[in-house]
Amino acid sequence: MLAVRAGIAVPAGVEAGTLVCRNSLRETFLEKGAVMSATLGKVAAVSVAKVVEITATSPKSFEDAIHSGIARASKTLEGIQGAWIKEQKIIVTGGKVTEFRVNMSVTFLLKD
Repeated sequence: MLAVRAGIAVPAGVEAGTLVCRNSLRETFLEKGAVMSATLGKVAAVSVAKVVEITATSPKSFEDAIHSGIARASKTLEGIQGAWIKEQKIIVTGGKVTEFRVNMSVTFLLKD
């Protein structure tokens, strides 16, 4: 029988400190009801991240839109860890590209 503990399905009766998941980059242990991870031999503290979706634009390029979007997000969000570019779009006016637009998911750590 499987039980969901700390967001991971583990066999019932698994003791704290038991390896519950392993892949080439990460080992995940159940420790006192929380998930503890070891990445490349280093123990990582348990942290919680949040993902927000933002849209940024630039008249110059997609790269400029990304840089300006992250710069603006960092004024409000602390602890930005990365972003996933979900979509790129151009706006055309009069047969010319006038705007580069990116939609991105920005990941940041929540404070304790």
